[in-house]
Amino acid sequence: MRRLSLFSCISFSILIASPSLAKKADSEVIEEKSTEQAKQAEPVEPEGNPPKEAKAKPPKEDKKPEPMGPGIKPTTPEIPGTPWRVHDGTRPQPVAVKPAGALTTPLPEDAKVLFDGSSTDAWLSAKTGEPCPWLNKDGVLVAKAHSILSKQEFGDVQVHLEWRIPSGRKVNGQGGGNSGIFLMRLYEVQILQSHGNQTYPDGTAGAVYGQTPPLVNATLPQGEWQSYDIVFHAPHFNDDGSLKAPATVTALHNGIVVQSETEIMGPTVYRKLASYPKNLPEKAPLLLQWHGDPVEFRNIWVRDLK
Repeated sequence: MRRLSLFSCISFSILIASPSLAKKADSEVIEEKSTEQAKQAEPVEPEGNPPKEAKAKPPKEDKKPEPMGPGIKPTTPEIPGTPWRVHDGTRPQPVAVKPAGALTTPLPEDAKVLFDGSSTDAWLSAKTGEPCPWLNKDGVLVAKAHSILSKQEFGDVQVHLEWRIPSGRKVNGQGGGNSGIFLMRLYEVQILQSHGNQTYPDGTAGAVYGQTPPLVNATLPQGEWQSYDIVFHAPHFNDDGSLKAPATVTALHNGIVVQSETEIMGPTVYRKLASYPKNLPEKAPLLLQWHGDPVEFRNIWVRDLK
């Protein structure tokens, strides 16, 4: 395995994710939706009034989601400055580049360990705020149940993590081998088994999801460990809460640059155009996404860049 040289930075303090953030988990992109529906009581007719004639309700339309994938032009919004739409399957596929292998980078002296195989204590359930529901199986963190949040919050940050899609698992497009790392809980770098598996380019491994495809597809075959090395700079806002400077991200996938100081258009959304709301926090937890697939993780550490 090759080694990656790292930057120096100051140490940081531990903050616990607030209950309000935990309650905001499982957003539209994370797609953990409640199946319960509110029940509405039928109106009661006053005594002495004749009953109203029942009106037949029109049958509900069976609306199927619009298909998306390679070669499909969706009806999603256009991305400004490009001829492409969000999740546009007609956008050129990233060229596949064969990496030498994942970067298994030893822990720097000033880094904060989020997972080293010994404990899941650095994480909480994003849905409930309870202890991490994911499995620690032989020193490997296995996705399960809900997305998880780091207890500590970060703004400008360097992140290293390694991930793997289990071999033999059926993968097709966005299904079977899907997760993501959300910087500040808002901005997703896509995790996907993209070796020999095409999807819409802004949903490929290493993409800023729904916004910017990776420069190349550096995904290794299924069953092999992959690495991400990410440098993220948080957005800045004016005194009135309006955007002053967008967030940026540089990302290396298995040692190959796939995002280079890419400007992020706003918090990640599904099938919509991202934009910045006012007054976002300066720091927030990292989020690892549960997308229904048992994606595996190891060697996760971060360095605060402020």
